[in-house]
Amino acid sequence: MKIYKVLILVILTGCSSPIEKIPIENIFSHRQFLEDRIENKKEDFKVYESLLKNDPELNKSPHIYYYLSRLEEDNKYLNLGLELFPFDPYLNFNKKNSLSSSEEIKLYEKILEKHPKHTLSFLNYINSFSDQYSQIFSQKEIFENSSLIRKLNNVVINYENGNPNSSKFYNLNSENHSITEFRKNFIEESIVKIKSLYQELSNLNEMCKGKENSLYTFDRDRIRRIPNMEFVGSTEVEYLEECKYVVSHNIMDYMYYSQYNIFITYLYENNGWTRLSSKSYKNIRGRWVLQD
Repeated sequence: MKIYKVLILVILTGCSSPIEKIPIENIFSHRQFLEDRIENKKEDFKVYESLLKNDPELNKSPHIYYYLSRLEEDNKYLNLGLELFPFDPYLNFNKKNSLSSSEEIKLYEKILEKHPKHTLSFLNYINSFSDQYSQIFSQKEIFENSSLIRKLNNVVINYENGNPNSSKFYNLNSENHSITEFRKNFIEESIVKIKSLYQELSNLNEMCKGKENSLYTFDRDRIRRIPNMEFVGSTEVEYLEECKYVVSHNIMDYMYYSQYNIFITYLYENNGWTRLSSKSYKNIRGRWVLQD
């Protein structure tokens, strides 16, 4: 019985790990293998560590350090890898594990600036905002989130048109850097949604331009209906952005015999005008004083 146990032990220890059969540059296959073996992290870590120790050539690329840094409990190999390859997208990607959510977003932005086609960073970045952009439907919501829409659209454009060879170690368009079908579908659906929102934002902005005469007439008619009010200067209309206009009037209030400069901001929506805010300045002995 003891002889059989020894034989079994020899056979087991002599077996190579499947890790050794995966080409070192095939990041997708390594990731898939490791994701299916979360409970074997320590065992797999030892295999990668052994590979590095036995093959000095592996020091010449960041791949082995990326795999080790996925599995290690400290940051030994992550730090070693970053010392050798400070701008590597995959090694920098693994820094996310010790960051807050806001810091993580900044990390992805930094990676994507240099490596716009790094799919993992792109995936996590747009996923960070999915709860926001997936709930944008109305004109009001589009304008309230216009900065986010523009930012995400720029990231999408760079992802689609960026250089896949931003690192000499990778062709980020190759199958070595692929992702699962589920993640591909998420990216495709997200890109469609983001592009659609950006197009809607552009269309709304275009539709809203050239409405100066409409607001000029609308607001002067409104003020004429107020008793004791009279225009004593010109009315000016200026387009701000995102369907917002500001109209200014110089008027006399004969009830209090006071002169005012009034500035009113409007939103053009549904073929009409919605008042957003206003401020007025009163002429006090030749000085225009802001009124509460």
